[in-house]
Amino acid sequence: AAIEAADIVLMEDKLSALITAMKIARKTIWIAKENIIFALVIKIGMLIFGAFGFVNMWGAVFADVGVSVLCILNSIRALNVSKFKAEPLN
Repeated sequence: AAIEAADIVLMEDKLSALITAMKIARKTIWIAKENIIFALVIKIGMLIFGAFGFVNMWGAVFADVGVSVLCILNSIRALNVSKFKAEPLN
């Protein structure tokens, strides 16, 4: 019952795993913020260019799909957790 109610569960007796989890969480939040800001900037830019006739509908669709793909590729960086391993305390 405690595992279901807990926000985090340590599977080892090492508290360094908690530090590693905090580093991964911070990096994940940073990447999510990057993706949101990048997508909003591109979409607002396409909205402005489309309003003045510089971009047609297909250009906007291409930009939307491109932003989605780039955000997904940027999110893959969160999978590289090997560099976040906490060093053992001696």
